[in-house]
Amino acid sequence: MILLSLALACNGCTSCTPSLPNTNNNISEPTNEPSEEQDSGDTGDTGEEEIPPCPIMEIEPNNNYDEAQYVLMENWICGDANDEFDLDNYGFTFPEEEGWIKLWGRGQDIGSTADLLLTLDQGTNTAVSVSQVGTTDPMIVAPVTNEDVLYATIYDQYGGIGDQNFYELLISQVKPPVEYNQIEDDEYGENNSPAGATEVAHGTRIFGQTSTNTDTDWYRITLPEGERTRLTLTIEAFVHGSPLDPIIYLYPAEAFETSAVDHVVVRNNFPGNANNLDPQLTYTTDVGGDWAILVKSNVTGGSDFHWYVMDVLVENVD
Repeated sequence: MILLSLALACNGCTSCTPSLPNTNNNISEPTNEPSEEQDSGDTGDTGEEEIPPCPIMEIEPNNNYDEAQYVLMENWICGDANDEFDLDNYGFTFPEEEGWIKLWGRGQDIGSTADLLLTLDQGTNTAVSVSQVGTTDPMIVAPVTNEDVLYATIYDQYGGIGDQNFYELLISQVKPPVEYNQIEDDEYGENNSPAGATEVAHGTRIFGQTSTNTDTDWYRITLPEGERTRLTLTIEAFVHGSPLDPIIYLYPAEAFETSAVDHVVVRNNFPGNANNLDPQLTYTTDVGGDWAILVKSNVTGGSDFHWYVMDVLVENVD
């Protein structure tokens, strides 16, 4: 694929570009506007090399991991698609033993016709993003380590090509996007069944991960006897950039004794907003004692990149 021309890159990097969200990384937007030292007038060919619109321009071939273009984090990358389903692969390393990373792809928001798909890979861990709330541009925020090289792949998921099919990509180290006061007990898969359910209570904000395709996270909550109680369980994942599409179930106490029991309620997105994949489950009951909660992925896919936090709220509604 031929590198973006300066004219195309102007459209991709400076036209209709929104302000960056505050990630405390102090990263400047890509730009090719004249600096104070540059003469903005038409002086003709000076023989000097043109300034690229992004610090890093895509270099072909980079269609697979063996040919991945190695890039430094905290720099905008500009690329385009001249071939149908042209996969652009970038390799990079995380600067610390562990931490959080953000991959942000932009197409729609900068006037491109590209409908982008973005993936993150490291070893056996894979994450995919095709959108955020309010835009078709993808974003992945996930915990990572520096044990292996990480790979970011970006392309038009419908195979679009042409002069208006371009993108920008930023790979950054970020602070943890959420706070919590408890972590799921899943070191050995212990909470993959009701028998190993992790205890939660009112005020719990628990961090969990669906580490495999079949990972199921079970929790136990004890509601007060002799009261009418409203239980609210709120998942946050997608809104913060997690690749997880979570679903949450509530089961009666019989779930701890037998698998032949149906859930009483299930939720797979936020009430009133189908574009927000994070579910909120609310249930009112007169039955006290133990209840079982199940959180898992609503679709195929799981890895250490797939994370969530769950808030637990118990209220007396008498």
